[in-house]
Amino acid sequence: MMDKYEHLNEIQRVGLNILKEILVICKRHNLTYYVYGGTLLGAVRHQGFIPWDDDVDIAMSRKDFERLKLYQNEFPQYMFLDTIQQKGHQWTAAHVVDTRYKLEVGKGLKRAEMPVWVDILIIDGVPNPGTFKYKMFSVAYLTARLFYKFSNFSNEVDLEKERSNIESFFISFAKITRIEKVISQHWAGCFIDWVSRRYDLDKCEYGATLGGPQKMGETQPKYWFGKGRELPFEDIMVNGMTETESFLIKFYGPNYMTPPPLDKRNQHNAKLIEKSSI
Repeated sequence: MMDKYEHLNEIQRVGLNILKEILVICKRHNLTYYVYGGTLLGAVRHQGFIPWDDDVDIAMSRKDFERLKLYQNEFPQYMFLDTIQQKGHQWTAAHVVDTRYKLEVGKGLKRAEMPVWVDILIIDGVPNPGTFKYKMFSVAYLTARLFYKFSNFSNEVDLEKERSNIESFFISFAKITRIEKVISQHWAGCFIDWVSRRYDLDKCEYGATLGGPQKMGETQPKYWFGKGRELPFEDIMVNGMTETESFLIKFYGPNYMTPPPLDKRNQHNAKLIEKSSI
């Protein structure tokens, strides 16, 4: 009999199992989540993982994320919620990780090691784009994010990615000064979290998953999230955004149903290096 997961690699299988554990807690406690980013695209275009993708992305409002933290003891003993304030955290999204599997990831000065993970991108309120408040908030957030990247520069920053002149300048500055040795990652994580909470999503017309790769470019009308809509993903049904098509067009273009050419298929460059049976 054919294995229904035969088409998945081991990292994808573990990520799917983590997602299922998250969904159990969300259903039990009436928490709203949305499959997001490449996972949302995969649900629409492939009814599961994008074949060359190696992680799962979901989004939650700040309020639902804080409630999830209260129930994190309901995860199996080998899983935990890893937040941006914790030492050794990678990137700017929260993660739920499975400690039985260790990955080597990234394209920075060092190859970071971390468990297999599911990204949780927190949806925060932001001022209306184009306003003075939005511009000032953007400066504050991008400054906080820069400090965070500096604090874990060797692992955090992808040195193979194409960069603007200003980004290239900051990367050169970080290399020369070795600034990560003087900035506490815990402090930087607390700072970026504090800035991100500045605006209450319930009182805003726009929300943003600020921890995502496009930073302030993740801003979108709040109603796009809505209550959500069911979508198939591998062998389960998941909650997608109410305005899924609007999101996919914004972030992947009008031809999002057409897979990109081979040289444009982004991956996290993750390699499974250890697994245990605990």
